[in-house]
Amino acid sequence: MVFLASSDQFIITGFSIVLLIPLTYSIFKREIASRMYTVPPYFLASIASNICANIMYPILVSTLTFWFFKFPINDFGGFMCYLLVMSTGALMGICFGILIGSFVHSEYAALTWLMQTLSIYYLGSGVMVNAADANWLGVIFLWISPLRNTNELLMRRMLEGRPDQMQEAVLEQLGFDWGIGLSAVLCMTYMLLSLSLGLFLMTYLSRGT
Repeated sequence: MVFLASSDQFIITGFSIVLLIPLTYSIFKREIASRMYTVPPYFLASIASNICANIMYPILVSTLTFWFFKFPINDFGGFMCYLLVMSTGALMGICFGILIGSFVHSEYAALTWLMQTLSIYYLGSGVMVNAADANWLGVIFLWISPLRNTNELLMRRMLEGRPDQMQEAVLEQLGFDWGIGLSAVLCMTYMLLSLSLGLFLMTYLSRGT
C-alpha cells in the first residue's frame, strides 16, 4: 500500500496534464505565429494552472489515508511529512506530463509515451523488482525511476519511530539505502530536468511557427 500510495500521485497527475499541450497545440501555434506571446510564459502558465488544479489531490488522499496506515508518529508533524512526500510525487508527475506534451503533439501518441514510460518507471520503483536483488539492468531502472525515490521516502516515513534495528532490517531487505537526503535531491533534480528539457524542446520545435 505504501508503494501504491506514492506511485499513484505521479501517475494521476501525469495523466491529468499530458494532454494539455497536445489538445491546445493548434491554438498555441496560431497565437505564437501572431506574436501574442512567447513560449516561456505559455509553458510556465500551463504548469502553474495545473499545479493549482491538481494540488488538492495529494492533500485529499493524504488526509483520507494517513490515519489508516497507523504510523508510529501520527501527530500533525507526521502528517505534514507524509503530505510532503505525496505532494512531491504529484509535482514530479506534473513535470513529466508537461515534458511529454512539449514534444508529442498527438493525443494518442502522448498517452502511449506516458504509459510506456510508466512501465519502465515501475520496473525501477521497487514494486515489481526488489531493489536489493536487482541486476545491472534493474539498477539502471532504479536510477532513472522517480517512483523509487518517493517510495523510499514514504517507507522511511512509515518506519520512523519504530526500533532502529527493525528499520535497518526492512530498508536493507527492500534495498532502500540511499537515504532521505539523496532521495530528496534526486526528486528535485528530476523535476528541474523535466521542466528545463520541456521548455527547451517546446521553444525549439516552435521556432518555425
